[in-house]
Amino acid sequence: MSIIIGFVNKTYAVVASDGRISTGALYEGETLIAKSIIQSDEFDKTFSFKNGKLIGAVSGIMRFKGKSTIEHIESIVNENNLSPFSMGDLAKKVCEGLKQGLLNTSSEEILFRFRSIDLILIGPKSDSDYTNQLKSCRINPDETLTNIEYTVNTIDPISNDLAHYQIFGDDAAQSIVNPFLQKEIGLCKKIDADSLRSISYKAIRLGIKNSTSIKHGDHKSCGGKVYVKNIT
Repeated sequence: MSIIIGFVNKTYAVVASDGRISTGALYEGETLIAKSIIQSDEFDKTFSFKNGKLIGAVSGIMRFKGKSTIEHIESIVNENNLSPFSMGDLAKKVCEGLKQGLLNTSSEEILFRFRSIDLILIGPKSDSDYTNQLKSCRINPDETLTNIEYTVNTIDPISNDLAHYQIFGDDAAQSIVNPFLQKEIGLCKKIDADSLRSISYKAIRLGIKNSTSIKHGDHKSCGGKVYVKNIT
């Protein structure tokens, strides 16, 4: 589990994450063989592609089929150099690519029910409209545990210049961070990259502090360094 945040308004955008990844619990069939342990507290779950014009963050499965999830996303983005470009089309291509990758992952590597990814993507709306747009994507197994489904929702701050945000990750962390973000945005007198970076850093730290201990391990779900990137 993780905590990730994406902020967007018409001009500025920021993503942030904690730095903890764990090995995941080891199962033999449905039997727990080994508990999850912390693998790293310095794993950056944020990314920046296309010379800083496309940023994002990911939570859930961090690695499958020999590559990190961010490496998979980068490959999909590079393979789909859309012309004309639109964030909506790109988000669907990324989700479809991740879906196929998860479907082709063996149960020895990841049990089907754990094949979930939450993704924040932020970039220009289209070739003709450089207004920032945020896509929040959820990729999860269906109820039958035989297929992968995904949803793509849009935060499109074209009607005002307020800061809008999306948060994914540990439920307990979200329950504390959400009201904090609402308050901070309301009190913020100037929305720019620096103010959004500062709020994001504080929010991730608060989320780490209030995250829960994972079910099959002896550590908290969130932790480590805080990573922040802004669109350029």
